[in-house]
Amino acid sequence: MKKTVLLPLMLLLGTALQAQTTMLAEGFNVTARTATPPSGWTVSSSGTGYNDGGSCSSATTWEQVPSGGFSANCGAPGNPLPSSYLGSGMMGYNSWSITTPSATELVTPSLDFSAAGTYQLSVWIYQELNYNPGDDSLEIYVNTAASSAGSNSTLLWAGTPSYSSNSYWTNYLFNVPSTYTGTTNYFIFRGVTNYRNDIFFDSVTVIHNPPTPCTGTPLAPVMTTPVMSASSPICTGSSKTLTATDPNFPTIGGFNYQWQSAPSATGPWTTQSTVTSITGGSLSYAASPTTTTWYRLNILCVASTNSAATTPYQLFVGAPQPGAITGNASFCPGDTATYSVPTTGGTTYTWTLPSGWTGSSTTNSIKVTPNSTAGTLSVTATTACGTSVPQTKSIVAGTAPIIPGVINGNNSPCGSTNQTYTTSGSAMAISYTWNVPSGWSISSTANGGKSMTAVAGLGSGNITVTANNGCGSSTRSFAVNVISTLDTPSAITGNKTPCSGKVYTYSIRKVSGASSYVWTLPSGWSGSNTDTSIQVYPGNSGALSVTAYSPCATSPVSSTSITVQPAVTPSLSIAPSSSPV
Repeated sequence: MKKTVLLPLMLLLGTALQAQTTMLAEGFNVTARTATPPSGWTVSSSGTGYNDGGSCSSATTWEQVPSGGFSANCGAPGNPLPSSYLGSGMMGYNSWSITTPSATELVTPSLDFSAAGTYQLSVWIYQELNYNPGDDSLEIYVNTAASSAGSNSTLLWAGTPSYSSNSYWTNYLFNVPSTYTGTTNYFIFRGVTNYRNDIFFDSVTVIHNPPTPCTGTPLAPVMTTPVMSASSPICTGSSKTLTATDPNFPTIGGFNYQWQSAPSATGPWTTQSTVTSITGGSLSYAASPTTTTWYRLNILCVASTNSAATTPYQLFVGAPQPGAITGNASFCPGDTATYSVPTTGGTTYTWTLPSGWTGSSTTNSIKVTPNSTAGTLSVTATTACGTSVPQTKSIVAGTAPIIPGVINGNNSPCGSTNQTYTTSGSAMAISYTWNVPSGWSISSTANGGKSMTAVAGLGSGNITVTANNGCGSSTRSFAVNVISTLDTPSAITGNKTPCSGKVYTYSIRKVSGASSYVWTLPSGWSGSNTDTSIQVYPGNSGALSVTAYSPCATSPVSSTSITVQPAVTPSLSIAPSSSPV
């Protein structure tokens, strides 16, 4: 059966490996059992030894075993007892008679994975029929050190050979992760004792698959260096390492890699460094420009002469450019304004103002007074790296404030009382000016001048608020009528000869400044109200009068005479006719 399985597999392997390079081929072909590993291989053990009660007594270890298993040179038979997969021998983990847990590692010679392409490990593992799973297990690692331990170690496979399988010898093929690109690498076979059944593997092969030569246009490489900010440049004379990865790696090759620079993102591009191979899919370049420069990694397919490049990378050089300038974008002559930028440690600042403006500062903030000229405000930062490129802000001419919002407050105050008036203000206003009628006095302002409190005089008139800036002003007014006396209410309108028992309405015009009214009714009348009209049920004839009131004055009385018509009671009398029917 073994030959039947082997022939097609070998034919397939031979076809697949036509373009491959064999880096390691080990068949463990011995005719006598030996604990000495093949040349270049090493063994390390954490086992506590075993005693099979026969002629074998040694530390737990991997051994080269001739075909037929451990029974060949040991008094107690091992289990299982296979023939080798190919050739005269195989590698075995002798754990049949071990009574305590242990682990032993078999390590390949050092392998160089620095050449472009992919790497694979092929190994044949023996699996015996009619034995329970959960026995001794095998783990296979790849590492840059000759041990399964460490942060660089990668587990390729872990399992217990399936002793219920009919396949006997099974081939496993492992792809080495592309992160293993150095010159020193190892495969580690770790045997772990569990239920005392020996483990065997054979025909270990490590192959190198060179990359396929490129055709057409390659995939564009990717710049992996974090994007720089103009506020964090490097100093002239310093360098910065740029890194990029090639997405064509490791399966496609045949490229020239060119680090290029340019004075702008659109070129022209000049090649600074050319390499013909790549390690781990990544390339780096130490850039040392004297001014702000753009860089990219370009890959050229040698066969097709087509190329692709990373997105251009801007490397800033010099002092850190200040951040955005904050402050008003418009101005009015004579108005002061403050502008600032975020601070940068150890920096002095130089401000440049539009023509005719005044103000000076060497810090990150400046207070200025504009004149009538618009222009551009700029600032540079100076550090040990030199002077930065300027940060600028365009300043345009402003306009006079719009009319302030509606004034809110009492429009009919009493004299000698405190009154507060407010406005929502005006855009672009720098200050507010309040004016009050003659005899009034302003006691305070608040809310940036948008609120005013005054003591009312006896004179009526307009309260005004004016919004001001260097470009002009605008005014809002509010009429107030100071209440010291109230006019006599107008003549009372309504039926002067009402009938009793019906509803009638009497009214007057509103009295300026009045807040309530008191109606006085003739005897026998009913009805009440404190407004300018009243509904009543008349009773006796008499005078109907009304008086207006405010918190600070009482009006004269307005009165009218009402004559109530009495109700008529009808009567009926019946007398006999002088001409009876």
